[in-house]
Amino acid sequence: MNLVVGELGKENCSCSICTNLLEDANVLKCEHSFCKKCLDKLIYTPEKNLKKKVKCPFCRVDFDPSKDIKAPGLFQQNQLNLIKLKCEFESCGKIVPYNIFETHKNGCLFNPYSYTRCEHCKKDFKQIDTKKHQNDCIDYLRNALKKSPIIKDGTIFIPYRNTL
Repeated sequence: MNLVVGELGKENCSCSICTNLLEDANVLKCEHSFCKKCLDKLIYTPEKNLKKKVKCPFCRVDFDPSKDIKAPGLFQQNQLNLIKLKCEFESCGKIVPYNIFETHKNGCLFNPYSYTRCEHCKKDFKQIDTKKHQNDCIDYLRNALKKSPIIKDGTIFIPYRNTL
């Protein structure tokens, strides 16, 4: 998420651990902000147990992970929403506000890893697997054949196509 278009508000919205723009922001009782993933690495043991006491990586104040972590306040949310991000998928390039960036990215028509539904068999598959699905989907192939056979001298020829 480093494709920042609008820099306004960015200075109040960076993670004190990774120094990137906050992703899924969390705020400690000392008011320092961190990405959820960064904070999770700090507050969980390798066995995935929640630690009892942890120090803020920025100011070293003790906090209890079970009760001293909250969502960003209204001011910080407003600052985040001033930031505009450009969709990372080359063919899209849409500029969206920070608060809807992840939703846009996950549903972007140009995201090769988003899911799409075959209109023929109604199965879901990743967009990046479209060619494979088309080669395996009996309903798709049946429909393609209905539209494409060539009849020459009473014989049906089905042209080979590289793309269906």
